[in-house]
This record gives sequence, C-alpha cells and structure tokens, in this order.
Amino acid sequence: MDYHLFSPPDTFAHRNPNEWTERDASMYLSWLIGEMDDRIFFLTRYLGIPVSCNSENYSLAGSKVSQIMSESSYFSTESGLNNYGYGLGADLGLFVAKGLIECGKGKIILNTLRKPQSDASYNLPVLMGFGKLYFDPIGGSIAELSSVRRGREVSESWRRMFDFWKLKIPE
Repeated sequence: MDYHLFSPPDTFAHRNPNEWTERDASMYLSWLIGEMDDRIFFLTRYLGIPVSCNSENYSLAGSKVSQIMSESSYFSTESGLNNYGYGLGADLGLFVAKGLIECGKGKIILNTLRKPQSDASYNLPVLMGFGKLYFDPIGGSIAELSSVRRGREVSESWRRMFDFWKLKIPE
C-alpha cells in the first residue's frame, strides 16, 4: 500500500510558519482539522490499530512502526526521513492527538500556538487544555520517527507520549 504524502496547500508548504499571518495560521489549522480524520483512518488501516484511550494501542503502533522502519527504506533516505516518512510521522502525531482529544472529553482541543513567537511551534496546531502547557503532537512525533530511522529503539515512544499527556488532562 502506498503511503499518503502530507501535503499542505502551497500557501503554507513553501513558507516558514514564523512568516505566516494570524489568518494564515488559522487557515492552516482549518486545513489540518479537515484532513485529520481521513489521515488517521488511513494510518489505522495501515497499522491495523484503532485510536483509543488505551495506552496499549500506542505501544503497538510504535512497535509496528519500528519494525516497518527497520525492514524498509520506504520512509527514509540515508540522510533522514523522506516525504513519506514525514507523512507517517505527522499521522502518528495526529493519531496520538485524536486519542488525547477523545480521552479529554471536550477539555483538550487542537488550536494554533500564537505565543511565544520564539517557540518552535509558533503558528502551528498544538493541543491545548493542559493548563499552561501545550503539546505539538506532529513535531514531537516526527522527531521520534527520525530517531527510529537513525536506529534508536523507540517503539514505546508513542505510548510514553500518550501516557504523559493523558496524565495532564484536567479532572
């Protein structure tokens, strides 16, 4: 099965998020939310694991992804993740985000980070609702997948990511 590329509209793909206006950031968030369910559906079919509040599903996802990355160069090159790898990493982040949103029962939302401007996730969608904390699931997941590509054993990364943030959901 060919993996789907993560292809934002050209308006965003060729510009640094720090250069986006508030309107651009809002449009990107709307685009991502519109794509989220389809991307997660594709990923869950690809891995054979559903989104849930069960940590075990994120552990299984990490194990499967680690195995896929070790057996194939489809998602990477010698120098790092390729476009398919970035798509897989983004989708794994959305997979974790969807689980946290469902577990949060309305307390956790995907929203645009507008402050501080110096943050690496500025103008990008992050999960909010954890008090003063926020979580960039896509950026964090791509970083973890990059570690897998370099041979680091991180099959439990997505479970740890999910568990850490699930504990931060307010009562």
